[in-house]
Amino acid sequence: MSMQDFERIAKLGDGAQGKVYHVRHKATGKEYALKAIQCKDQEQVNHALKEVKVLIQLRHRHVVTYTDFFLHFEGESRATMFVCLVMERCTGGTMDGRVRKVKSEFMAEGKHSMPEAEVVRYLRQCAEALAYVHSQ
Repeated sequence: MSMQDFERIAKLGDGAQGKVYHVRHKATGKEYALKAIQCKDQEQVNHALKEVKVLIQLRHRHVVTYTDFFLHFEGESRATMFVCLVMERCTGGTMDGRVRKVKSEFMAEGKHSMPEAEVVRYLRQCAEALAYVHSQ
C-alpha cells in the first residue's frame, strides 16, 4: 500500500503529530481517514512504528480501527519521511466539536441540547475504550 493507492478528498485536520485526510482507496472506492505523521529522522520513524504496532491490533467498538500503514517519502531525494496510518473514517464529528457546539448554545441561549443521559453515555464509552486500551 502506498500514497498512490489513495485519492485525497479533503483535509480533516492538523495535529501536533501530523495531518489527517479524508481519502478514497482507488481500487475499492472505500473511504478512510489517513493520518500522515512527518518524521524528522529514523528515530522518529521507529517510535511511530512502535505505536502503530500497538494501534493496528486494537479492536473495540469505541476505538477507531486502524487498518493499515505504510511509509511515504517526499521532497528532493525523498528526504521527508511520513508514517501513514489508514483508519476507519468516523462521520459523526469529534467529541470536541460536539462539546464546543453545546458550549456555544449555552453561552447564546442559557441552555444546552445535551441531556445528562447523553453525557453519561459518552463518559461510559470513553471509560470502556480507555480500560480496553490499557488492558492490551
